Amino acid sequence: MKRFVSTILLLSFLFLSVSCGGRTQTDERPLEDFGRVEGDYLFKVASTRTAGFFPLLKYNVHNGECLPVCPDIFCAHNDENCFFYNVGIFTNIGNTLYIERLDNVTGRYGIYEFNVDNGTGNFIRYNEEPMMFLTSYYRYLFYCVRNKCYRFDTESKELYTFPQTPSTYIERITNGNIYWRTDKNENGAPIYAVTDLDGNVKIEKTDNFIRFGKYYYRGEFNVGGGVFAYNMYRSEDNENWERIAEKIGMGMFLGDRIFYFDPNVKKTGKHTKLYSMAMDGTDVRLVVDDENISME
Repeated sequence: MKRFVSTILLLSFLFLSVSCGGRTQTDERPLEDFGRVEGDYLFKVASTRTAGFFPLLKYNVHNGECLPVCPDIFCAHNDENCFFYNVGIFTNIGNTLYIERLDNVTGRYGIYEFNVDNGTGNFIRYNEEPMMFLTSYYRYLFYCVRNKCYRFDTESKELYTFPQTPSTYIERITNGNIYWRTDKNENGAPIYAVTDLDGNVKIEKTDNFIRFGKYYYRGEFNVGGGVFAYNMYRSEDNENWERIAEKIGMGMFLGDRIFYFDPNVKKTGKHTKLYSMAMDGTDVRLVVDDENISME
């Protein structure tokens, strides 16, 4: 169940993640800033043809190389002897990966900080129980344990405990605003309570779009062709929408490209190909194609 919930959260965050590096504002609307610190990799938990084998992988966005995060070249990555085996909750800030692990020395759950460039890491924070999710916004990590939510500064190592929160599910963080999913309306669209980074409630809103430069983008979920298949639309006025991609898997904005996975209709819910396309849906390129390593 934990793996399923983690996968759903990952899909939601990836589809709504935006990187604004290298972009300039083109009209009076502010860029939607998701606080991504750009790095060289996309991190994914994958499934393979080996039962129970769920390695944590890093996809190099420059050359398409796909490798396990675990730096041990002699490790099989397929059992508990691998430190990165069966990771369910993680996020990254640039090339630094943050994962939830059980520290066998202390017997406590903790946030493990791992630099994928030099292969070194250590525990930076402990919790008495497992986290419900983990996400980042610039140098901060956000997570909830039971009914308490926290903001952790990865530079100063200071922990801020939210006095209270509208829910324990953060959908996304943009422009210094946290979107806490609280309910659904009569049409099934999510309802959010929007707070600042300290948890002070600003407004409640219902929407499913993001804004990047002069365009709004939104996804139409579960359109067939596999679980987690989307149609992607964009609009200049948030009223007249143009479909720019059909039946694509989860994706993210990176620089001036949209990266997305193929839903792979032959393996429902699994993705073996990674594509990129221009912001208008043209210039589609195949970045990774590996049938032996697929994304859950």
